[in-house]
Amino acid sequence: MKKLLMITGCLLVIVGTVLWFSRHAIANAVIDGVLVKVASKAKKVGIELVDLDSGEIEIPSPLEARVQQFRTDFDIGVPNKNKVRSRFESQNIELTAAGIFPPMARIQLQDFSLKFHPDDVPDDFPFDGFRSGSFLSAPLSVLDPEQALRNTLSGLETLFDENEVKADFNFSGYVSVQVQKDVSVDALLYTERLDGGVRRLRFKREDLQQIVEKADVRISDEMLDILSEYPLRAPVIILISHKAKQDAEAKKKQEYSYPDDAFRHINWSYQLTKLFGPEFAKRVTDSHETLDGNTVNERLMDFHNNAVARALVADGVKVEALEEIILSDPRVIRSPHEVPSYKGLLK
Repeated sequence: MKKLLMITGCLLVIVGTVLWFSRHAIANAVIDGVLVKVASKAKKVGIELVDLDSGEIEIPSPLEARVQQFRTDFDIGVPNKNKVRSRFESQNIELTAAGIFPPMARIQLQDFSLKFHPDDVPDDFPFDGFRSGSFLSAPLSVLDPEQALRNTLSGLETLFDENEVKADFNFSGYVSVQVQKDVSVDALLYTERLDGGVRRLRFKREDLQQIVEKADVRISDEMLDILSEYPLRAPVIILISHKAKQDAEAKKKQEYSYPDDAFRHINWSYQLTKLFGPEFAKRVTDSHETLDGNTVNERLMDFHNNAVARALVADGVKVEALEEIILSDPRVIRSPHEVPSYKGLLK
């Protein structure tokens, strides 16, 4: 057995030496074939690569390989659209050994950008892409790359859907957050490591503060924490908040006696509930009421009207009916002066 191991070791050294000195020629001779296989694997998980282009493969050591200037156009299938045209570019892609038994590897992307075609971005996508990004994958099986790709995409999907996934990868990239028409703010979106190897996405608090200021909305510190905890929802919440404020101001300009505060809160709470469900909508609207400046009755009125809006969603009321409901429905409180005599305040 010892002799067999010695012979095997010698053979590995010889083969390794040959591969080492001929590594660049071998790598670049097979790169086209590898890219074809990558395209085939990607198509099986819903990503159709339209064009692939890359620089030469470099192998600085037996345990790593590097490709510079990689780019591709691709179509990705999403639930509410057939395809989204996109473009991916990365200045550097590295493949590094992460284990031998079984053979595992990590993929690291440096300075990458992902841009969705503006005509194809689905309405529920909060951003149109990423730039100056970096990504370090979890260890991937070399023996079953197709399943490794599926696992990676599944982990990313869980992270972006639920903002929490137990996985060993890191991601960061700048996104452009639209806060008003023709007004956007760049913010760093990154993964934060929690206990037990759990990852979640975060925004930097200072980036969020700039977004909120540009959006011309006033939010509490508690609500800022929620936006930081749910960065993919943050741009939508800010846009809804800004639009509810604008619409209420417009109603007030048209008619001075219009109950604009009731309209703003019911419209805002209704939209949040429709998108994110009643529990999350309540958490957001409750956090807003921690702001200073309201009287006790104003705060009670706002809590109540927010709850009425959640009930309207539960009853299947259409958004077109809100304006009439705000004007005539006895469940709506239209002035803080009505609060002391109102029976059955909701919260």
